[in-house]
Amino acid sequence: MYNTYFDAAKRTLVNSRFDGTANVPFDVIASSERNVARERARWIAANSSLMKNIDGTIVNNSIGRGLILNAISSNQDFNKEIEELWAEFNEEYLDYYGELNGVDFQRTLLYQRMVDGGLFVKIAKPIDNRFPFSLQMIEVDNLSETYTYKVSNGYIADGLVFDSKGRVKGYMFRLYKNPFWSNNYLSNNMIPKTVKNDDNIIFFRRKDGSRSSQRREFTEYAPIVNDMKHFMAFQSATTEAASARSKLVYAIEKEGAIGNFNTDSDGKKVEYLNGVYTRYLNAGEKLHLIDPQAAGTKYDEFTKNTIRQLSIGREVSYELATRDASSANFSSIRASIIQDHKLFDFNQMHMMNQFLHPIYKKFVREMALNGRLKSVKADDYILNERDYQKRQWIAPARSWVDPYKDFRALELKYKLGVMTLSDIAKSEGKDIADIIAERVKEKEMMKKAGLLQEEDLKQ
Repeated sequence: MYNTYFDAAKRTLVNSRFDGTANVPFDVIASSERNVARERARWIAANSSLMKNIDGTIVNNSIGRGLILNAISSNQDFNKEIEELWAEFNEEYLDYYGELNGVDFQRTLLYQRMVDGGLFVKIAKPIDNRFPFSLQMIEVDNLSETYTYKVSNGYIADGLVFDSKGRVKGYMFRLYKNPFWSNNYLSNNMIPKTVKNDDNIIFFRRKDGSRSSQRREFTEYAPIVNDMKHFMAFQSATTEAASARSKLVYAIEKEGAIGNFNTDSDGKKVEYLNGVYTRYLNAGEKLHLIDPQAAGTKYDEFTKNTIRQLSIGREVSYELATRDASSANFSSIRASIIQDHKLFDFNQMHMMNQFLHPIYKKFVREMALNGRLKSVKADDYILNERDYQKRQWIAPARSWVDPYKDFRALELKYKLGVMTLSDIAKSEGKDIADIIAERVKEKEMMKKAGLLQEEDLKQ
């Protein structure tokens, strides 16, 4: 131990476990630990009901029924046509393997980003010739990490291909004859192949800016992996102890012959007395009972505090993690929901920026330039591409804690001019144009039925 000016730099027995390798680029540290951390995160995701609930709630609130396209170009015919084609593409022809629709695809992307840290989406051959491409998910396990060497105009490390300035210009994948299995029976020898980092592949990972040197993914479970494993072990041990206590047997010791009774597999005399399994001991035998003690009186407090720490590590509230609001008042629940909504907002923004925007831009461009749209010609699209690319994404509606107060607040924001009807409609997961069209249709129907007067139609 030596003297330092800053306490943070002191080395003592207490802080001796601090890792001293952090003063190097992020991926240098993470390279040897990334796969182990991901493997443990996958195990926790598969075996922890708590993490399953947290992940499921995040996905349900961030993605829900999917982020829906709202085309907003100046060409209304184009908007309607492209929305219908995009919906059809997402429903049946988006997934290369034909397993997932657009909503499932978005949900899987977010889930695997949280557990694995990220995954790749590759532009693949189309399933139906009416559409320009399909999308293929590639898990990060398929990156070839065995090659680390310099090349003429850069270097290769951790499955990434860098140029001389340190920018990622491609990825090196392990290709197998069968993409789902890699064993000797299928003769799946690894064949490295470089895929350029262009608009034909997307590395969907979280970029939160914690380390500017980070180029690869790392599981978002990282802060809670060890604590979660210990907590699961504690819960299991507590349950097993309670189970053992409920299965205790009684033994009777008596002088002389025991008499004629049933015997167990060891030849010991046994019988049931009032539903309790009872064994008679021979003369001279003694019973030594090992009593598995139940958890102490602070079990509930310990469990709640541990779950609170795990919730913090996953950036969610305790109430979201447990669905238990019994110990919270209205104000604290509202504050927790506001913070949870910020996480959902981030996930939606990330899904838009890292996946939906680039895929939609490529979809529209190729549909227009290949003459697959009736509402726009290729030369018109080229001249007005910026306008035709305009779009919004409508997120799923959120439930309110107090609907009356929340809607009155929206009404006040609208009157003050800080919020539009379009904003309010989007907060409900709807498009204002659809609402207006539906209201016009309803009024016409009611007019024909004689349920509305002329003055009602003017409102």
